[in-house]
Amino acid sequence: MSPRVGPFVLESPLGRGGMGAVWRARHEASGTAVAVKVLTAQRAREERCRLEFREEVRAVAALDHPGVVPVLDLGEIPAEAAMDLEAELVAGSPWLAMELGELGSLDRVTGPLAWGRLRRVLLSLL
Repeated sequence: MSPRVGPFVLESPLGRGGMGAVWRARHEASGTAVAVKVLTAQRAREERCRLEFREEVRAVAALDHPGVVPVLDLGEIPAEAAMDLEAELVAGSPWLAMELGELGSLDRVTGPLAWGRLRRVLLSLL
């Protein structure tokens, strides 16, 4: 049985970042595919990292821009999910669910950008 976080069923890992891992997940009731970001086991044990993660969630949730992936839900890893994937998840670790970008990371789609193009993209976001 696949582990659950909130209303989401974790399906497969998509990648790792500086603070955590991102999983492909599915909303159980609607079947909608989402990405769920979770602090990794090592980082989840550090209170400072949990606080930074929660601050990141609050900051991203406050943004409203077509170029920013919206936060759909958030919560903490339940003990049952931590037991299912003990090497990856820690009970009480924060997670956030966001829209799933089906194409994956932008670095695989666009590659490095020339400074002029990158500057235009950044200015449009700001």
